[in-house]
Amino acid sequence: MKHSRVMVVDDDPETLALLREVVAKEGYQVETAEDAVSLARLHWELGGCGVLVARTPETSIDVDDLIDEALDQAERQGIGGQAVTPFVLSRLHERSDGRTLEANKELAAANAGLAAELAVAAS
Repeated sequence: MKHSRVMVVDDDPETLALLREVVAKEGYQVETAEDAVSLARLHWELGGCGVLVARTPETSIDVDDLIDEALDQAERQGIGGQAVTPFVLSRLHERSDGRTLEANKELAAANAGLAAELAVAAS
């Protein structure tokens, strides 16, 4: 099965290179853009391909072990389907003393700012 083209954009060159490598390994044709205006133009030239815009979070928390623990706990308690995500997020919040919620709020605000920057640059 042939995958679509994907545009990957990040303001950090190392993150951009990593994203490009990971997405390409999944079989996607990867396009990159240096800035927001190039992003918009290339997006339209490619006929509206998918666009992945990533912002590296300022606050980083290693939660891999906490996620594994929460998923194991969910399975033991018979929690499945759509209930898994809220369960895991709740456990992450509890076990990180609220740090995951704060990190997610910061990331959401940063992504909103990035979206605004892209919108202004493309207008």
